[in-house]
Amino acid sequence: MKMKKTVVFLSVIASVLLAAAEFDIKVTSTSKTGVVKAGEKVTVSAVALCDGKPVPTGYTLRVQRWDDGKGVKNETFPADKEYKTVLERNAPGWSYVTFNLLDKSKKEIKSKNRVIRVGTGIVLDLDKIAPARKEPADFDAFWNAAKAELAGVPLKVLEMKKVSANRTHEFFDVKVACAGPKPVSGYLSKPLDRSRKYPVILMLHGAGVVTSYKSNYPGAIAFNVNAHGILNGQPAKYYADLKNGALKGYPLFNNGNRDKIYFRYMFLRVLRALEFLRTVPEWNGKDIIVSGSSQGGAQTVFAAGMDPSVTFA
Repeated sequence: MKMKKTVVFLSVIASVLLAAAEFDIKVTSTSKTGVVKAGEKVTVSAVALCDGKPVPTGYTLRVQRWDDGKGVKNETFPADKEYKTVLERNAPGWSYVTFNLLDKSKKEIKSKNRVIRVGTGIVLDLDKIAPARKEPADFDAFWNAAKAELAGVPLKVLEMKKVSANRTHEFFDVKVACAGPKPVSGYLSKPLDRSRKYPVILMLHGAGVVTSYKSNYPGAIAFNVNAHGILNGQPAKYYADLKNGALKGYPLFNNGNRDKIYFRYMFLRVLRALEFLRTVPEWNGKDIIVSGSSQGGAQTVFAAGMDPSVTFA
């Protein structure tokens, strides 16, 4: 009986330690840039880590692969082993592979309250990838009018409140006036070392109703912006109430009406966020990176296409 209790007790301790552990997925590629030639083979490797060491047996890597965005190929792989795959292209387009870490019950593992998802890919002949559809005749007129509406609202920082700091960065809760019903709202991180200037990274959210995150990168200023201009750092109930109430089904709000569709002002908040970042005194005056996936990817493409100051997306 005593042995049984000891085993149960040790099992509980192990579960608590794993819950507090830092999980990660290290992904490497034999291509430094992801830009390839026809027929070039690129090997991608993934290793799942727990506190910097290989994860215990029983964990799973979920692997998803896209080619030109047409469908998804899914497979699973034991996470305690190194996974390898080869990406290759012979026609203009892109291939992308992502990795998720699943626990022993096949649920996604979170680290610091965020799902662990890491990916990489390749692209061939980017300038030869054709648009999915023909550009509307009044495309420029439509967006020039939207930009004029944005310009009619002065660039004004409504709030910049320091909320925390770590060894390398300090974090600010920032709100910036914008056209439409909501401001730009996000967490800005600045390196504590003010002896030089830095590139800026604008990070944009996928679908959902969540707070911004306190993101920091070595040698960079980062602005993590939530998609809705809502408050940051609130209790979970605040976001759940919005998700199930005022913002329930938001992707379809005014769908079919290009002047009132929900994403119009979301996109204008992206442009205002970029304007704001160009005023940050610690910016190096040249490098502006925009990053996002899914809905955040749409915002990223919009930013790169609409704002010539964006240097990398």
